[in-house]
Amino acid sequence: MSTTYNKIYFIPGLATDKTIYKDLVNELNAPCEVIEFEPLEDNDSLNDYAKKMCSKIDDTKPFALVGTSFGGILALEMAKIKQPKKIVIISSAKNRKELSPIMKIKGASFFVSMIPDKFMKQIFNKGFHISTLVKKSYKSIYNDETKAMVAKSTGGFDKWVMKQVSDWDSDFEHQNLLHIHGDKDIVFPIKYIGNCYVIKGGGHPMIINKYKEIGKVISDFLQLD
Repeated sequence: MSTTYNKIYFIPGLATDKTIYKDLVNELNAPCEVIEFEPLEDNDSLNDYAKKMCSKIDDTKPFALVGTSFGGILALEMAKIKQPKKIVIISSAKNRKELSPIMKIKGASFFVSMIPDKFMKQIFNKGFHISTLVKKSYKSIYNDETKAMVAKSTGGFDKWVMKQVSDWDSDFEHQNLLHIHGDKDIVFPIKYIGNCYVIKGGGHPMIINKYKEIGKVISDFLQLD
């Protein structure tokens, strides 16, 4: 049992839930908790939402945050509100410079907001299915469990996330941060990513199929017993 952290909190990514961390948490010798996404209120800003997520954190003792994809961005915003001892972001970005050009297109969030929620839900479900046919990293994680996870998408929350990422412009830096990134990531291409631990052959969903290697890197960084 780790003597350094009272708990390690995990934040899922867009169109995911605690399923993505099922195997990883078993690799870590520490108490772990996945913070599931809170209900979205009208006009919630990213900071508003980060505060909601922080309400699940006990900061009376040292803790660490781990976030994947959008969960990594959210973890960085949460760290402005509560002070984790260390942060790990996976398949994500540390600042706006690390977003792909398409994510930074001005006005893109407006057009996304025009898409009906029901249609956006279909886009995510069909997009996930198509990805498994053309990308090896997605095919390896395609099963009833991950299909059910993506099927939970509401469309509305997905659109909100896409808008937050498109508008995100933070220069916040945490002094104890580890960025783990795959060299085959198609969502956050590694050519835009700086100062990270590279997982060879790791695609965007590597949190599921590269969990052993990721777990070892996290354990070393957090100095778990």
